[in-house]
Amino acid sequence: MPRGTVSANVLNRSIIRHVVKKSDGLISGVGGDYQAFRGNGNMVSATGFADDETVFGISPGEIAQIIAENNLTAAGIKPHYMNIFITACTDCTEDKLRREMAEMTALAKNRGLSILGGNTAFSGKGNSYSVTVNLLGLAEQDSDKQYFTQDARKEARAGDYVFVSGNAGHFGADQLIRRYRSRLSERFSDRFLQDALMDESLFRIERPENMYLVHDVSYGGIYRALYDLAEWTGFGINICHEEIPIRQDTIEICEFLDINPYALFGVGEAVGLFHEEELDKVKDSADFKNGLLHIAGRLTEKKEKLVTSEVYKMNRFLTPYTQDEIYREEEAENSVSDNSDML
Repeated sequence: MPRGTVSANVLNRSIIRHVVKKSDGLISGVGGDYQAFRGNGNMVSATGFADDETVFGISPGEIAQIIAENNLTAAGIKPHYMNIFITACTDCTEDKLRREMAEMTALAKNRGLSILGGNTAFSGKGNSYSVTVNLLGLAEQDSDKQYFTQDARKEARAGDYVFVSGNAGHFGADQLIRRYRSRLSERFSDRFLQDALMDESLFRIERPENMYLVHDVSYGGIYRALYDLAEWTGFGINICHEEIPIRQDTIEICEFLDINPYALFGVGEAVGLFHEEELDKVKDSADFKNGLLHIAGRLTEKKEKLVTSEVYKMNRFLTPYTQDEIYREEEAENSVSDNSDML
């Protein structure tokens, strides 16, 4: 199996299809960003995952927490409680776990979260570990608009606009620099690489106004998130390539490593939908005027999921997620190592 979060095909045929979705106030999060319980107020749950072989320069637990928090932010929910689940390989040191939990405790205090519980277990060979964070939040009891992913099919209409915020692949490029800095330094200056890193203040998304659906980007990058939008609404999608924001340094780093930045780990990015009648309000917003929000395309009656460009004569079909590009260079290195061992 490919590394990282499970592919869309495996998720659909071997996981989601076996889950019974009940209608007793539960909004199932199977296949979506979060779960909710409707009734006397809404309790909403979201989960994030990261491991120490994927993220560098920041603890896996913090990235897992950020991914989970971005899921809730997309729903318009503030997190209140946190569960932490750590799975460590048998050679992972106790000191690693101690440092991780010290950082997670400090993070919980900083974010105003209460740690409810969790689980820690050892499994498999090696010295790495992974962290899964589950966050719980409460929606406003009197709110008549909950922004749930699961309501998107009822809300969506052909012609609705697609927005994009955050720079494609920026977080992934940051991680590639931290992991392959020595190799990248053969091509790029230290100043270039330092400037290409992502400021931690950009890791967490904010929910734009006038949107009926927001989806945060993480594993699989912007292309996976756009594909998800189309799947959740039941419509096709047509995106203008030039309207997907991306930094030039991200492009150059990814070209050097032969990585697709649009399918690269995208913490801090978001996509979403708004109705045509909201267009003037969106264009009048500070986010749009300051270049923080881009109108990238529209939903279509045709089921095709396309990214097009007149400039580059491009007509790319979006496909189901298989694996994040963050793992491509590591797998190439492992392949070279395996071949060398055979000589």
